[in-house]
Amino acid sequence: VERAARAGTPAPPLEPVSPKTVRNAHSLLSSILYLAVQDGLIPTNPAHGQDLPADDVEEEKDIFTRPEWDRFYRAMTPHFRPLLALLITSGARWGEATALQVRDLDVDAGVIHVRRAWKKGAQGVVLGAPKTQRGRRAIMLPDHVVAMLAPLAAGRPPEDFLLTSPTGRVIHRTNFVERHWKPALVAAGITKDLSPHSARHTFASWALMEGVAPQIVQHRLGHESLETTSRRYAHLLLDAQRAAVDAIGWQPSPGA
Repeated sequence: VERAARAGTPAPPLEPVSPKTVRNAHSLLSSILYLAVQDGLIPTNPAHGQDLPADDVEEEKDIFTRPEWDRFYRAMTPHFRPLLALLITSGARWGEATALQVRDLDVDAGVIHVRRAWKKGAQGVVLGAPKTQRGRRAIMLPDHVVAMLAPLAAGRPPEDFLLTSPTGRVIHRTNFVERHWKPALVAAGITKDLSPHSARHTFASWALMEGVAPQIVQHRLGHESLETTSRRYAHLLLDAQRAAVDAIGWQPSPGA
């Protein structure tokens, strides 16, 4: 803009862009500058470590209604129903649920211990630590889900994966979605844009709508801060606000 003014030419129009667009542009620029450093063209990457804008507004995600989930669950390949039951009742991420090992299930306590997760690495998908520090957590499960998972762990080595494909291998997300998830959506008559991650959003939404404290939902989701949970699901906390309004209970005295 300043250069245009000095040259006496009209300034180019300034169009607002989203935080995501800024982050994408920064990522590309940083990659180019990194290569320049590697080639000895510049001493350091000036884009590295720069503060980037965060999304101010979280878009509301599609979730399952309870009737939709019931139809979807019945339409799912029976072998994968324990996985669905775990996802919808725990709030665990896909990469956490499919990385659970036999030793992570405590049948007596009715708890799963999230200690690792699948994540994208330079050489493809690798096993690593959960997404956040609070990602390492214990999640209590309903008795009926524990009863579904217990036979999958019985008599197996502790380091085996708890949930596997029908051939006993790691469940690959793409294969699962194409061969089982999408066909089950079609069979259940559901046209929403729902992915395995939608089960996590559905859990959080159902829990908050039933009055579960946001702090409990935060722990089960493994969010690093309560702010993350509140921001993403603020539209579901109106009942909690009503409780706060009722708790104050103030109104002007007669004649005031």
